[in-house]
Amino acid sequence: MTKIKKTMAMVLILIAAMMMAACGSGGGGDSTPAPTPTTQSANGVWSGTLVDNINGTFALGCLIYEGEIISVSEDAGRIYKGTYTVSGNTFAGNVNAYEIGGGLVDSGTMNGTVVEEVSLTATFQSQATTGSISVTFDQVYNRDSALSYVEGTWTEVDGTYSMNLTIAATGGITGSDSIRGGVALPPAGS
Repeated sequence: MTKIKKTMAMVLILIAAMMMAACGSGGGGDSTPAPTPTTQSANGVWSGTLVDNINGTFALGCLIYEGEIISVSEDAGRIYKGTYTVSGNTFAGNVNAYEIGGGLVDSGTMNGTVVEEVSLTATFQSQATTGSISVTFDQVYNRDSALSYVEGTWTEVDGTYSMNLTIAATGGITGSDSIRGGVALPPAGS
């Protein structure tokens, strides 16, 4: 071997040795452990669409909080109630469907993805149909709340039906309607 070839071989070996030393002995590059995925929160008020592969596309509003789901689709004539879990950004739930003004009509499961305070998309499979939901977060969820916001008397009239509901500053609720008469709920903790 000529002196130049020997020198080049030594330089290449030296460069290779320095590169290997820079990578560490693990051979895997950076020795910093991968970050643990953060579990996203699905808590919030959400609105969007429900696509029922048999019955069509409907507007959907949801309140999702601490493992409980309550959703309403007036267009579909349904109220949905169930439970859910989130692991990382994976959303999974079990939901029952009730006819508005009626009883249980279906039950099923949903699986999807949640991006905290941004979006939730899922597919569902029930005893009667399959489909998907796509909802976005509503900032109304982050507003402050107080009884003073709802305190007072609320009235609804629809044709010959009327309802009055009074919410006291203490949280007590009293009310009546033109069909059933009166009702009273004591404030929480009493």
